[in-house]
Amino acid sequence: MTEREKIDTAVEYLKGQRIAAHTAAPLLWRLCWRAGFLIPPPHFLTFLPVALLTGVPLGIGLNVAVIVLRLLVGKPLAWPLAMVGVSGAILFGSLSAVYYRWSASRLGLPKWSAFHPDFDAPEESW
Repeated sequence: MTEREKIDTAVEYLKGQRIAAHTAAPLLWRLCWRAGFLIPPPHFLTFLPVALLTGVPLGIGLNVAVIVLRLLVGKPLAWPLAMVGVSGAILFGSLSAVYYRWSASRLGLPKWSAFHPDFDAPEESW
């Protein structure tokens, strides 16, 4: 089984466990997969990679938005405004990572290296 087939199997498994498609395979992950970066779905990653992969793009986007808005209104850039992007990145990345780790433990998911197509999860009762 190729890594891409394993990713597709994992995403289908997560969808079968009542995880929404956009949560099982978020946009950033789908873009990475299309570009050839075969990173595991976020449910199979540890805290730090999920926090970084979700928080950093948001922080960059927030900082770019603040800079553009400040330049459009003709005001000088204030470096404390960079904290908007940094704090947003830390908060969003941390909350995303907490959710994915909680969801993975609730589903009883194994490590990515131990996941295989005929994986049998414990019975779910929610």
